[in-house]
Amino acid sequence: MLFRSMGIESKYQYATNIYTKKGCPWMAMRDGGCIFCGTNYPHISYRKPEHIWEEIIYLQDTFNIEFVWDVSDDIGGNVPWLKKLVEKKPSNSPFFRFYLSAKNANRETIELLKKLNCIDIFVGFESYNDDILSQMNKQATTEDNRRTVDLLTEFEIPTTASFILGNYGETEDSIIETYKFAKEIRSLPIIRSIHFSIFKPVPGAKAFDILCDNSKNDFKSLDIFNNHQLQKEWVERFCYVSYESLLEFQKKFSEIDPCIVEYGPIDYRCHL
Repeated sequence: MLFRSMGIESKYQYATNIYTKKGCPWMAMRDGGCIFCGTNYPHISYRKPEHIWEEIIYLQDTFNIEFVWDVSDDIGGNVPWLKKLVEKKPSNSPFFRFYLSAKNANRETIELLKKLNCIDIFVGFESYNDDILSQMNKQATTEDNRRTVDLLTEFEIPTTASFILGNYGETEDSIIETYKFAKEIRSLPIIRSIHFSIFKPVPGAKAFDILCDNSKNDFKSLDIFNNHQLQKEWVERFCYVSYESLLEFQKKFSEIDPCIVEYGPIDYRCHL
């Protein structure tokens, strides 16, 4: 049901997920890592392609798996490794879904993903304003975002796009720029769906530390966090647009695609 609700073709009745790596290629770099990411693991390790295919073949033989979602970060961060993964691919390989950073979306990478039977790419574009992307430490630029869309369109790889509203330094103008880009690409045949969410400075993320350093609330002494409290204080302190305005913008974005990401009143439970 999860895969179908995300737009994956219903003809793939047997699906599962795997990890092909641990860590994020960008997070592992010096001063790398997006400020909103709560996966605060500063290293990267890749599984051997042979071991990955052994696991997949076992899943196919035992459970008739037809579709595999690689839930680990950016598939395009290590091209030599990706080439080996393609070289070792068996003839009866299943179909795949991957996460891809726009920074690493080039012709070579997209061609390799096409050869891997990739039928869905999830790209976190986040914004279409270079100042905002820089403040997020996103690594990618609006030029990268545009190139990614063009290449995925050329190679006809279905895509799920994601955007975040309420980034550090967000203004109404930057939100409108993002809105125009999202609305433009939604009309493309390759775009399965577009997700929108309001920035969440979750524990473990650099943004959480930034918030704690500037807040009167002693968040780091807690082990239960209210999602909306974190969101609202973040927006009030670091955005040039109100939280109420962001909610209105979110409704406007939902008109582009009803597949909007909004998790509701969640308490995060963790021990720091």
